[in-house]
Amino acid sequence: MGAIKPFNYSDFELSVALGARALNHPCRVKMMSLIRENKGITCVDLAKFFQMSKPAIRDHVEKLKDAGYIYVEYSPHCYKLSIDEESHERFQSFQQFFAGNPASQFYVSIKH
Repeated sequence: MGAIKPFNYSDFELSVALGARALNHPCRVKMMSLIRENKGITCVDLAKFFQMSKPAIRDHVEKLKDAGYIYVEYSPHCYKLSIDEESHERFQSFQQFFAGNPASQFYVSIKH
């Protein structure tokens, strides 16, 4: 994450920023769904699903892992992935926060 100026950001605000950054690509959002539905899915499985290279998948997985959304279990010749349930609850609280945010309502109104 880039440099953060020393304002009085709450832990929640910093957490939202980190979490949002990790999910700012539709591929990573879809990965979250696939990992949640298929505990123990591997990077090779994701590479086949998305028709992407393994290094590209690994970069996306690292961003999700760094944000704390997923666990990565290192097995011989593959990485097994699973959802961090506590982080998933945090993600859902972000969704609720943004759903009730007046700015998000403004965005929805101008989008239509």
